[in-house]
Amino acid sequence: MQAILPYRLFVGIDVGSQELVTCINDANLRIQEALISSDGMLQKVERFPQTKKGYLTLARTIRRYAKQQEIAQDDILIIVEATGNYWLPPSSYLYRQGFDITVINPSSARHYAKMNLQQSKSDPIDARTLSELGMVLVLSDSNALRLWHEPPSIYDELQQRVKLFSEISKVMTQTLNRHHARSWRNVKVDEVQARQKAMLDVLSQHKQQLQKEIRSLLFSNSEWRRNAEILMSIPGFGAIVTSQMLTITQNFTLFDTVHQLQSYCGLVPREYSSGKMQKHKRIGRAGNQTMRSLLFLAAQTASYRDPRLRAYKQRLTQEDPDEKRKEKAIRPNRGKPSTVAHIAVARKLVGIAWACIHNNTLYNPDH
Repeated sequence: MQAILPYRLFVGIDVGSQELVTCINDANLRIQEALISSDGMLQKVERFPQTKKGYLTLARTIRRYAKQQEIAQDDILIIVEATGNYWLPPSSYLYRQGFDITVINPSSARHYAKMNLQQSKSDPIDARTLSELGMVLVLSDSNALRLWHEPPSIYDELQQRVKLFSEISKVMTQTLNRHHARSWRNVKVDEVQARQKAMLDVLSQHKQQLQKEIRSLLFSNSEWRRNAEILMSIPGFGAIVTSQMLTITQNFTLFDTVHQLQSYCGLVPREYSSGKMQKHKRIGRAGNQTMRSLLFLAAQTASYRDPRLRAYKQRLTQEDPDEKRKEKAIRPNRGKPSTVAHIAVARKLVGIAWACIHNNTLYNPDH
C-alpha cells in the first residue's frame, strides 16, 4: 500500500555564499537529479547565483518543472539547511512567493547521510540528501516536520541587539580578567591600565544604550508587549533575558511543549548509558548557548530574590543528615553543587515562564 504524502515534490537546496545547488525528489521515490532548464535540455545539476535574480530564476524553474509534471505549488516542499546566515535571503524570497519551506538542522542532515553510509560529499550530494530527508520527515509519525515562517522585523531588531549585548559582556569579562592579571605584575604600566579602563567605560555605555533600545522595542510592539510584561514580572527576567526568550520562541509560537523549550535551552539532563556502563546525567550542550547563559544568570538572581526559588535551591544543595543511610551503606546525599542547583532553578524558570504565558497572567510567587 503506497503512503499518501501531503507533498508530491521535494526540492533540496544546498545554500552557499555564492550559489544555490538544487535537487528534486518526487513522491514516487524516483530521484530527479536535474531540473529542466530554459532551453529544454536535461542537466545533471542546476545552479543558481546567490542573488535576487538567481532567486527569481529558481522560483520560475521550480514552477515550470512542477507544471510539466502537473503538480500544484501547494504540493511542493522546499528543504534548506540552516548553515550560517546564507539560507535566510533565498528562504525569505521563496516564502514570499508562496512556497512551503522547512529548515533542517545541519546535525540532522549530517547524521542522515551517515545512516545511509554516504562517504562522498559535494554540493549536489548535499542537495539530494536534503530532498530525501524532507520526504523522511513528512513520512515520520512524530510530527518532526515544521514549516518555516518568516519572522517579523522585530525579531531581527531584538536578536541582533541581544547578540551584540552578549558579545560586549564577554569582551568586558575578558578585559577585566586581563586587568586583574596585569595588576599583579612587577612593573605596572599606568598608560595600559588607563586605556583598559577607558575601553571598559565605552563598552559599558554601549551596554546601557542597548538595554534602552531593547526595552523600547519590546514595549513598542503591540503583539509582543503583553508577553514581555508577563516575562519581566518573573524574578531574574530583565529586558535582555525577556527579549532573548521571545526571539528564540518567536513570541512563544515555535514550541509545542515546555519540555521542548527546556531542551532547546540546553537545560534538560540526558542519559548516556549502555549495559553496565552507567553515567551520571548531564545537561545537553545543544540548543541556544546565549539563552542558556542568560538563564543561568537569571537563576542566580531569582534564587536570591524569590523566597520559594531560594528554598528550592537550598533543598538541592543541603546535605542529608540521616545516619541510617550511612549505616545501610547507601551513598549519603551530600547535596548538589551550586552550579547544578542553579541549572535546576533555570529549568524551573523556563517552566514558570511557559505557564505564565499560556495562562496570560503575571508571575505570582504565592501561587
